Amino acid sequence: MKTALHVSKLSICCEYGRTNIPFSEITHLEGVINYTIIHTKGGKEFLTSYTLKKFEAIIDKASFVRTHKAFIINPLFMPKYKVGDNTIILNGNKTVRVSRRMMKSLAEIKV
Repeated sequence: MKTALHVSKLSICCEYGRTNIPFSEITHLEGVINYTIIHTKGGKEFLTSYTLKKFEAIIDKASFVRTHKAFIINPLFMPKYKVGDNTIILNGNKTVRVSRRMMKSLAEIKV
């Protein structure tokens, strides 16, 4: 019987070499073609060759939400959500799109 492994850090290979990023530091992940940019609350960005699909399998689904084909966000860093515009304003005034299919489930999230 397989059990889920609980990890608190994301270990990735990026342009700086191998690095560990705590999940609590990640504000959102942005997919760009076959690369992912990991944005942290300190304003750092890490570029990695993993796709968002691979990150979806790694990250905790209870802590992160895929809002669009190009974005996975951490709801803890989501102070504003504009229903009419289908956008989320993250800390640092970063605007993230929300797909039509995810609008309803995103409205149900309680932070």
